[in-house]
Amino acid sequence: MTYDDFRREYDAVLRAGMSGGLDGLDLRDELARLTAFSGQLEPADRDRAVAELDELRAIVDRQDTGPMPPATEEALAIVTRAQAVQGSPADRIAAAEQAVAELNELAEVQADERDARAVLRLAEPLVLLAGSLALDGEQ
Repeated sequence: MTYDDFRREYDAVLRAGMSGGLDGLDLRDELARLTAFSGQLEPADRDRAVAELDELRAIVDRQDTGPMPPATEEALAIVTRAQAVQGSPADRIAAAEQAVAELNELAEVQADERDARAVLRLAEPLVLLAGSLALDGEQ
């Protein structure tokens, strides 16, 4: 993912949040998804993304959605761990695929459908990462 890709996603979420198209809980879930995406950026771009996510976090905080559900926190930890794997593209793809499997398992045990959807949305950055690494390996 490039910074421009991140920014397009961020802008869409920000517009939806400002226009009322997302309620506070959905906005919080989107913040978690964007946070996961930011982990794929180059360090300089990641710093810019983190600053922008702080702005979005302030909007979420004003809506008083309460703390992030434990399932989302656990899912973010799974995503962060997978994105931190170093090594060959095959190693990184395997880590991303393993994390997606863990997220699917975590989602399956959630009693609240909204929590399950939030967990599953966090698989998106990992699927994109694995796909990108696979494409790079074919070139």
